[in-house]
Amino acid sequence: MKSTLNYEKGVAARAAFLDFAIHAIGRELEAETTAPTLHLSGEVPDERFEIPNIPVNEESRKASLSAYNAITRPWYTVRLRTAVRQIFEHGFRQEEGYFTGTLYPEINLVAVSDGRHHLTAASMKGTASAKFWVTPLTPCFDTLRTDGAFWYFSEKQDAPVGEYRIAVLYELARQKQALNQSEAISEPPHGADTIEQPPEEPWDAAALLQFKNEEIFCLRQEVEILKRHVERLGGSSRGIDKPTGRTRE
Repeated sequence: MKSTLNYEKGVAARAAFLDFAIHAIGRELEAETTAPTLHLSGEVPDERFEIPNIPVNEESRKASLSAYNAITRPWYTVRLRTAVRQIFEHGFRQEEGYFTGTLYPEINLVAVSDGRHHLTAASMKGTASAKFWVTPLTPCFDTLRTDGAFWYFSEKQDAPVGEYRIAVLYELARQKQALNQSEAISEPPHGADTIEQPPEEPWDAAALLQFKNEEIFCLRQEVEILKRHVERLGGSSRGIDKPTGRTRE
């Protein structure tokens, strides 16, 4: 992650990769918090996903979960089984229950608070929706930061981090916001193309050279990381020949 940002010198390219990382980590969180009841017991504590000192926002909106990475956290297998059956037989109707959550727009993440089991089942069908309390993070970027272990409010340690990936997402969003402030970045529209694509055009020499240079850069970064691991493990003190990896006789 850090090596890729170091390689990308352009502001737009760095912002694009930060956005990619935010979505990828959010998807990982969504997957991990959807399935625990299938192999674990007990409820996942809500405070793991809290960001402290975020002002309460009265704005709410009804939206589809499919537009965001959603932390649904179903906690009771019996309820989930019932919800799956009901959604399968009758579909999802938001007006028939109390379905709410907190939306953090800068990290494209929703933390569901009410209706977890039915929203989990409906999200698998792409039909889940809820009332979200919109909670912007941008106003807090100047006063709230994290090192992955603790949250710091106005430079004072405030609270321990519950789920480290929430802290990572917050810091990535903070970095992206700083880039956006330094240079106006407009992203072109994106859409899925369902028409069969023509054969790819062969790469020209300049594009191929750029691709190879990027591969070499990443490999060099990995080599440096592996070297540091070897040094920490004390490979040389155990008689391992560093250049060849063979043990000296």
